[in-house]
Amino acid sequence: MLDVLALVVTTAAILVEAGADRQLRTFLTHREPGQILDTGLWSLSRHPNYFGEVLFWWGLWLFGLAADPSRWWTIVGPAGVTALFLGISVPMMDKRMLSRHPGYAAHMSQRSGFIPWISRSG
Repeated sequence: MLDVLALVVTTAAILVEAGADRQLRTFLTHREPGQILDTGLWSLSRHPNYFGEVLFWWGLWLFGLAADPSRWWTIVGPAGVTALFLGISVPMMDKRMLSRHPGYAAHMSQRSGFIPWISRSG
């Protein structure tokens, strides 16, 4: 059962990260100055690509846990990756975007910084 959960989590992670990266690449080739990506997965989260990356590491950990439950302590790996993204990558990218795009503050107030589908504005 844990293998099935790991497969679902890892597959979802790959789809989210690949989809977000594709949407970002398309946006960057066709954007207008000052425009902020707020469509597709990017309408649900400011950093869906980061979310997909972190989710992938949790999926890998679940596969490992299914193989050997006594290695539960390896949770430090995905927990550390999560902490790095939430504590460093997301704030750094938000700061960069705020300095380059005046409308980014409003954008930040309207959507989750990390987990898609959970809005900070309610």
